[in-house]
Amino acid sequence: MSSLSIPDLAKQLSSLTDAQALDLLSSIEGLTARAAAHKAAMAAAEAQRDAWAPKVVCSCGEAATVGRYVRWEQASIRVGIAAWRKEPEGGIIATASDYEDAPSNDADVTKVAGDLWVSCAKEECPWVRIPGGHDGIVGWE
Repeated sequence: MSSLSIPDLAKQLSSLTDAQALDLLSSIEGLTARAAAHKAAMAAAEAQRDAWAPKVVCSCGEAATVGRYVRWEQASIRVGIAAWRKEPEGGIIATASDYEDAPSNDADVTKVAGDLWVSCAKEECPWVRIPGGHDGIVGWE
């Protein structure tokens, strides 16, 4: 892509037809509106994050650095195609009972689906449960 100087741009803009100029203006207005909506959404997300920040603390008082939440997955498979390369990390923290069958929409899972457990990642620190805390996470890095 070659660089365009201001005089060249001005020349191209002045040669636009009325219809082309209206299309360009409409496109610029649409981009401006989308940028404003994105800016507002980001401000709301930051406000949500800041409101939740004091709650996301380990039991020892340090800022939490790791979190867990309950996620139950169902996937379509073809037998013999998919295989785990290693065991997934973490574990079910919603209930102490052992499941013999998958708890499809089991109350133990669904009632904690929006909760978040946090810790500073020290082995001696227990997980802190934040009811509804999953909604307080603005984004995952």
